[in-house]
Amino acid sequence: LVINSGGEKIFVEEVEEAIKNHAAVKDVLVVGRDSERWGREVTAVVSLHSGAAANNNEFLGEAARHIARYKLPKAIFVVPEVMRHANGKPDYKWAETIVAAGGIMSAPDTLHHQGFLKYPSKLVYQGFAHLSIFLLVREKLSLHQTFQLVELILRN
Repeated sequence: LVINSGGEKIFVEEVEEAIKNHAAVKDVLVVGRDSERWGREVTAVVSLHSGAAANNNEFLGEAARHIARYKLPKAIFVVPEVMRHANGKPDYKWAETIVAAGGIMSAPDTLHHQGFLKYPSKLVYQGFAHLSIFLLVREKLSLHQTFQLVELILRN
């Protein structure tokens, strides 16, 4: 994939590899989003290794050692897990949805911490993640309304 930002072609794989050089990064997907100034701008969706912590400046600092500054993400969204297809290929549409939702992952994150999902399987987690994003982005529900709907589904 290529992002055209301000007339420059930016290859997402190059940016992904630069961000993956950070020790805390488990996986990353890079996608473009609309920008009034640049047309499209680089954004990244990152998952961290268990117990790892890092901030955006640390990610950008490490990536800047490997790629030109104009290729650096303008926004980085940290999620529990980066979604990939069954064959291991990146799910860029999912990443674009995360970016469009402003980095809000899903209701299952909160529900898991509240004890509603004691042992969620990956399939259940992904299903609720996609449902939550659909409700947030496509149906324009608030985060609170989305949590209420998902909680209602889980309890019935």
